[in-house]
Parts: sequence; structure tokens; C-alpha cells
Amino acid sequence: MEKWDIISKSNMRNNILKQTYFPFIGWILTMAYLNDDENARYHSKQALVLAVFFASVLTVLSFFLVSLSLNDRIARLIFTILIYLLEVVYFSLCITGTVLIVKNKKITVPVLDKYTGYINI
Repeated sequence: MEKWDIISKSNMRNNILKQTYFPFIGWILTMAYLNDDENARYHSKQALVLAVFFASVLTVLSFFLVSLSLNDRIARLIFTILIYLLEVVYFSLCITGTVLIVKNKKITVPVLDKYTGYINI
């Protein structure tokens, strides 16, 4: 019976690690259940900073897009393309982070590390 307990705990840990870069749920699960794992804490902080940064940038760009008049079609198109490109960048960074956390690796990004240092868990 102990063998199955080890497998299920390992499976649970891997499933929680895979969810780290999902906003809110992933951070909370990782911070609550894997608090003793340094790699998991590092990636959950990084995911939080990434989400806050991209959400704030996309919000500002969306406000600029809404404030443009309907006659500025080229500017609206540029803002729309920029918004979608930023979303693709964010999701690709989340996928890369998920792959790295499953492989138990870290890539330090100086800009992100500056802000993740402010978060104490």
C-alpha cells in the first residue's frame, strides 16, 4: 500500500507543478501545497509577476484602443495586433515556464527576478 501512496503523492505534486502558471488557481495551489519546494515557489512568484505585468500592459493598451475614434482604423488595427501579439508572448512564456518547472529547471530573467524578490512567501 505504501507504493501507491508514494505514486499518488508524486502524481499530485507533478499535477500541481503543471498548474503553476495558470492565473490565481495555480499560484494558490503551488504556494499552499508545495511551500517547501524552492523551485515551485520561484516559479509561482515568476508566474504572478508575469501575469500582473501582462494584465496591466494589456489593460492600458485596451483603454487606448477604446479611446481612439472609429475613423482611426490603421491605429486601431495596430493596437489590436499589438494586443494579440502580447497575448501570444504571455502564453508562450507560460508554456515555457510550465516545461521548465516540470523539468525542475530555472532560467533567471533579471527583470522578473527584480520584482519576484519583493514577494515573500
